[in-house]
Amino acid sequence: MQRIAGGIKEYEAIQAKLSKTLGLTYTPLPPELIDAFSHDPAVVTGATRQKRGWQAVEDIHANIIRQRSTVREFLQRARDIEVAPPPSVLDSPLKSLQQSLDALEQRRSVISRKVQEVSETLTRVKQIHASVKVEYNRAMAHTSSVYPEVRPTNKRSVVLEMLNLRKSKTHSAF
Repeated sequence: MQRIAGGIKEYEAIQAKLSKTLGLTYTPLPPELIDAFSHDPAVVTGATRQKRGWQAVEDIHANIIRQRSTVREFLQRARDIEVAPPPSVLDSPLKSLQQSLDALEQRRSVISRKVQEVSETLTRVKQIHASVKVEYNRAMAHTSSVYPEVRPTNKRSVVLEMLNLRKSKTHSAF
């Protein structure tokens, strides 16, 4: 009985703390019910020690009847009470998590489209770079290093010249 009483008291303490932490309402077990479990009716107490023989047995029997009566009363009252299940403490976090996942999915699809666009642009740039590089190398082969005024001042200007030359060739073709 002592182990049961200890388990009930521990359960009550945990339920009270958890309910308070989660903001839920909790109705604790009545103290008289916990007391009924806390005291083993068969234990010889100070009052029972003074009695001898059948009187001690009658005192222990009265304690057992009182304990049973307390438990029965509690069960009768509990039977009449309708208990609605408490709201789930996980509902709000689950909704929030689902919303976050939906937002991440939308972002992922936007990022995937951008990746595809960048990949296509990079492919086109690589092709243009390769053709400009070939033309640049050909032009550099014909440029004299002896005449600095003929040499381009930097690679960027050469690339721009090559692109302009290429554009003018493609426009004249049409």
